[in-house]
Parts: sequence; C-alpha cells; structure tokens
Amino acid sequence: MYPPAWMLTRIATTDTHLGRHLIPAGSTIAYSPYLLHHRPDLYPDPDRFDPDRWADEHTATPPREALIPFGSGARKCVGDVFAITEATLALATLAARWHLQLLPGRHVHPARAVLLHPRGLRMRATARSVSHRSSGAGTGASVDHEPNQRNYSDLWRRGQ
Repeated sequence: MYPPAWMLTRIATTDTHLGRHLIPAGSTIAYSPYLLHHRPDLYPDPDRFDPDRWADEHTATPPREALIPFGSGARKCVGDVFAITEATLALATLAARWHLQLLPGRHVHPARAVLLHPRGLRMRATARSVSHRSSGAGTGASVDHEPNQRNYSDLWRRGQ
C-alpha cells in the first residue's frame, strides 16, 4: 500500500509513445508507485490492507506489473530482496511478542518526504500471553504471563 518511494523519474532514451502521447528522447517522466497502487480498477478497495488479494485463488489478482514498490527494469532497487526479507522478519518478530493496536481516535496518513512514512502512527503495544510448559517430571504445569500494556513510545525510549 505504501511503497518506500512515492515518486520516481526516468529519462526517455528514445522517442516513444505513452498511450496517445509522444515522449521525445531526453524527456523526464515522473510517475508515482503510490498512485498506481491505489488505483481502484487494479485494487478493489485500495486503502484496505488485504494480503489475500495476492492469493492464487483470488479471482481478481492484479497484474504483476501493477505492483512496483521498488521500481522495475534496469533501475530497480538492488536492495528489494533484502528490504522484503528484513520487513518480514521484523514483522514476524514483533507480531510474535506484541499485539499492536492503533490508539483510539488516531488516523494514520502517509507523510510525503523522500520516502513515504506514516504520520500520526501512535499505537498501544500489549505483550502477548505466552504459555510455557514444563518439560520435567511430566507435571504439565503451565505459566501464563498476563498481558501488559505499554505505550509504543515508552517501548521505543527503553529499546525494548
């Protein structure tokens, strides 16, 4: 939904056509992956987070070239695989330990800078309940750690 770069540019190396428009060689073309990713004809309800839209059984999977969070072609970001891997590991690590919930009355909007980032993202982090089973003597005892609510900014300051 929110590609890292919201605006990209390319320079046409030869005369070409974009639809009915002639693009002369040397012209600078600006395009927005963010706007492409929010086209309702490609993504029904484009502002809704819907990972299932990419599932094989989904009937209206958007075309592959409709998702370009890291650009494409010869100038595609060389760090795209690393970025996806890092984001997946970070999300899995956070989601395993914390339940994150947007604070009541808060709305998140993209802040436009060189890279898109969330503006107004204030969340409550609640530790997930973890059950530990003892492995000795077959007691089967378990200890549940009660959820503990902390403000996200408190976690950030303490580095937890």
